[in-house]
Amino acid sequence: MRKLIDNPQLILVLRIVFAGIFLFAAFGKIVDPAAFANSINNYHIVPGSLVNIFALTLPWVEALVGIGLLTGIWGKASAWLTQLMLVMFTIALLIAISNGVNINCGCFTQNPEVKGSLTMDVLRDITMMILVTPLLISKARGFCWKP
Repeated sequence: MRKLIDNPQLILVLRIVFAGIFLFAAFGKIVDPAAFANSINNYHIVPGSLVNIFALTLPWVEALVGIGLLTGIWGKASAWLTQLMLVMFTIALLIAISNGVNINCGCFTQNPEVKGSLTMDVLRDITMMILVTPLLISKARGFCWKP
């Protein structure tokens, strides 16, 4: 198992996949922060005074993490931030489910017409947490741009 986790090609593929996911997720939020603020507000978790701050900063953090994963710059830090954000997103989804809120998660689209299953979103995030784990524990350092 250790040999698989330390495989530089596997690590590269995982970095590219997660970079693509986070860059794609960030783009729609960056171009329409007001819609993303609505998505955040729909969860009823973040105090109203902080919604706009979250809506303006979180997508840029996602984008920077995506760039970090793609280039390998601050690779471990980017992987840890990826994991941390996935945990945060999962907790928010579980709170929404427990509160009986039926919303679009706001992960990849801000279109309120798009309704998904929050339970499936939780399962997706847990799967991604499992898949990002090799980036956290691998000793492979190949294919990274070094400043």
